[in-house]
Amino acid sequence: MNKYIITDNRGYESYLTIGETVYITERINTVMEELLKTTKARSDGKPLLIRGDMCIKDTHCIKDNPCIKDNPTIIERVICIPDSGGHTLDLQRVQYISPLEKGSYKVTLVSGWDLPLTDKVYSRQTLIEKWKALQNKSL
Repeated sequence: MNKYIITDNRGYESYLTIGETVYITERINTVMEELLKTTKARSDGKPLLIRGDMCIKDTHCIKDNPCIKDNPTIIERVICIPDSGGHTLDLQRVQYISPLEKGSYKVTLVSGWDLPLTDKVYSRQTLIEKWKALQNKSL
């Protein structure tokens, strides 16, 4: 059994909390995504299945396992844009980030929708770093 830390509980709020440790008993690869069977039970008593992108492996030092990493990095998937509209941005849906021109850039989502941003509202460099970190996690 492997320990994982929940980083996204959308749709599972009644079962999981962000930062909670869960134990995975089985990995199931589907055509669309990886599912993880947890030791937690649903309300009907069956094991709770979660998406693989909802958590990261807990790599804290434990007695019988050597320490892989002292502080696992939690990678943000959804970020808040501090503009007047109060947008949230799911980095997993980002397809392209345009070059910076006169302090402005566009974020293109897989849906084709463009979100115009300024470097002042949200740093393009920070956005790119978070986007790349999430992409590297899912590879």
